[in-house]
Order: sequence, then structure tokens, then C-alpha cells
Amino acid sequence: MGAWVIEGDLDLEAFIKSLHRVYERQTALRTVIQPYHDDFRQVLQHVNTVDLPEFEDCSTEDDPFESALRKTIEYVQKPFFPLNRILSRAKLFRLDRQKYLFAIANHQLIFDGWSYDIFLENWSPAIEGLRRARPCPQAACRLSSGTTLSGAILEI
Repeated sequence: MGAWVIEGDLDLEAFIKSLHRVYERQTALRTVIQPYHDDFRQVLQHVNTVDLPEFEDCSTEDDPFESALRKTIEYVQKPFFPLNRILSRAKLFRLDRQKYLFAIANHQLIFDGWSYDIFLENWSPAIEGLRRARPCPQAACRLSSGTTLSGAILEI
């Protein structure tokens, strides 16, 4: 589970598409466990049916960052119900016109501590590629021109 501050001109459409690109590549993020006869099976949910991220505007609150941080802690600590849904969730909190808090929570069955580096390595170029309307490169790069992603601010 982690949270990052994103600052700068964020293209929300590109952000959402980039997140879907990562979910498309990393199939564990969209794996669903379903009952099957007297057993269980793993099924991949189609990336177009993954409705992420959730969005909440905290910009009108007295202290948008503290409010979003409190809500992030509640969000990532919410238990997963592992049957019939993906074991991943993500939420983007708007703090002001050019500042967001992005939180992601993944169940330990599909994501470990090392996976965040891989996630970020895939996610950053995806945003950059969509912003520039070109294929997504494999190497890590900045989120977008003038947009920065600061390190993990929350570890639970």
C-alpha cells in the first residue's frame, strides 16, 4: 500500500489511461478469484471493466492535504473481500488545481513490497507516452513535462 503526491498539470484522461495500461500489463492486478464447482479458479478481468481510479475532490476542505491523508489511511486499511472482485484499488484525491494525492492498495496475494518499483517503472512511461501521443517506452521517465511524483509518503 502506498501513496504519492503528484504536482503539476495532470491530464486526468492520460492518468486514467496510463493506469489502465499498467493493469493491462500486470495481470495480477486484475485477477479475480471465483468459486468454481467445489473449488476456486482465477479469472482475468478485462482491463476495460476495471473502474480505476476512484476520484475525490478535497480541494474545498480546510486542510486538503490532511483531509486526503486521513481518507487515504482509511482507504488503504479497508479490508479486501477476495471473491469475485479484483484485489487492487486506487484513488486519486484532488488537493488543488495542480496537486493530487494518489493512493493505491493491493492485496498481498497479488502485490508485495518490491512490486511498487515495477508498478512505477511501468506507470511513469505510460503517462508520458499518452501525454505525447506516442507508444509507451519501457524505460522509466518523468510523469509528464512539468509534473512530478514525489516518493511514498505513506507506508502502512
